[in-house]
Amino acid sequence: MSTLKYELKIIFKTTIVVIIILLLFLTFGGKAHKYYDYNHARYEGLFERGWVPEYIPESSKRIEIVNGASYSAACVRFYIPASHSDDFVRILNQKGYKQVNDSYEEPPYFGLLYNRCAFDVDDVKNSSLEIYNLKTETLSTGNYVIGRHDTYFALDKYSGVVYYWLVPRSSSSDNL
Repeated sequence: MSTLKYELKIIFKTTIVVIIILLLFLTFGGKAHKYYDYNHARYEGLFERGWVPEYIPESSKRIEIVNGASYSAACVRFYIPASHSDDFVRILNQKGYKQVNDSYEEPPYFGLLYNRCAFDVDDVKNSSLEIYNLKTETLSTGNYVIGRHDTYFALDKYSGVVYYWLVPRSSSSDNL
């Protein structure tokens, strides 16, 4: 076999491997989206897709979401005026969320293309956060059920930053 044919085979095989790796990154990585505020997110259909609940405060700003359909998971960071924190906690309590500061599951990992969520896991470990959990909420968008999830909100009442993430739950691991 000539050297040129051998080199072309190597280049071809290397190109195929690179394409496969890129496709894997694009397929299994999270998808990032940013919205200026609640109204922008509503206009763009964020709530209808089911990844973020509509009951986040309408005063929410700088909404960032990373979701991975392959994982049926999502995570979000947004900001509310600190003066709205107590009202938001009341809404969470009405929806059945319980405060779980010391016992929570970490946000999902979306692969090498993106970091964990729209925030760093260490941000959630901040001791000034209040963390709330709702076990096995069934999420759906239109007629499509996304699945059962544990949902978490972590709220810093002083700065107004809110972290939200979904942890997929199989029916065999439900603790209802």
